[in-house]
Order: sequence, then C-alpha cells, then structure tokens
Amino acid sequence: MTRLRTLLVFAAMLALFAGWAGGAAGPPGVDRSIGGHGTTTVTVPKHEARFDGFEVTPAGRSYILDGSLLLAFQSNGKVAGNFGESGRVTIAPAFGDGKGSPSDLAVDSQGRLLVSGSAALSGKKIEEAYVIRFLPNGTRTPEFGIDGEVDTNFGLPTGGGQGPSVAPTSIA
Repeated sequence: MTRLRTLLVFAAMLALFAGWAGGAAGPPGVDRSIGGHGTTTVTVPKHEARFDGFEVTPAGRSYILDGSLLLAFQSNGKVAGNFGESGRVTIAPAFGDGKGSPSDLAVDSQGRLLVSGSAALSGKKIEEAYVIRFLPNGTRTPEFGIDGEVDTNFGLPTGGGQGPSVAPTSIA
C-alpha cells in the first residue's frame, strides 16, 4: 500500500511538472501575458546591476529603479517606448555633481513617479536628500519644486558643510 501511494504521488508530481515544462511555461497563477510566459528581460549596464525599487500602477504599467536608471514596462511586459529614451530615464539630481544615489520610488494617485535619494553637496562632505517627480512619459513635473525636484536637509544644521548627512531609504 505504501509503495502504491508513493507511486501515485510521484505520478501526480511528474504530471504537474510535465504540464509546466510542456508549454505552460510556469506554475499556475503566473500572468503569462507578460512577455508571453510570465517574465520579461531587460539589459542594463553592468555597473547599474542593482534593484532599488519596483512599483505597478493601477493601469498595469510597471517601473523598476535600477541604480540610477528608471525603467518602464507596459502591462504586457514590453518596454514602454514612450517613457524617456526607449523606456529608460537616468536619475540625476540638479545639485552637487549630479550623481546622486536613488533609493526608492513610488507612484502617486495620478500615475506620476516619485524617486527619493541623496547626493553629495558640491565641495562639502555631507549628503542632502532629494525627491524628483516624473510624469508618465519620463519628463520631470515642472510645477513640482524647482524643475521637478525638491532638495532638503530636513532643517538639520550643516555646521559649515560638516554636519549630518541626510539619505532617505524609502518613499511612499
């Protein structure tokens, strides 16, 4: 009886696996409309290979923050060609040397993206926080802060450029 039960369990597992491998291309519940099989692939520069955030809008568009790149995908998993340059926007704060460290992203109720991060102030050993807001096409929202960006040290004393650094880790 134990041998028969083991054989039936093995047969059921084999049938399940064969269903996945034989065209189903993944476990049940995977949205196969994305990339045709539930996944999509994007190539990014090797030095940018970090994953800092992921958001999906109610319409199904998804955004990935990968180092200093913001990537956009349509609901079917294909690159959103109408976002920035071929679905990519480089995050560069206006202050400091323009090489900030983006840390997270969020989507507001109107589908605009908010990216938070920090960057070193020019000639100083401290970092200041920033939030940049983007429209769904990847351009900065002009009426948000100055040219789509708000920079702040949250009112902390800078002590002649040697004060505390401000580096946000998330945004909601």
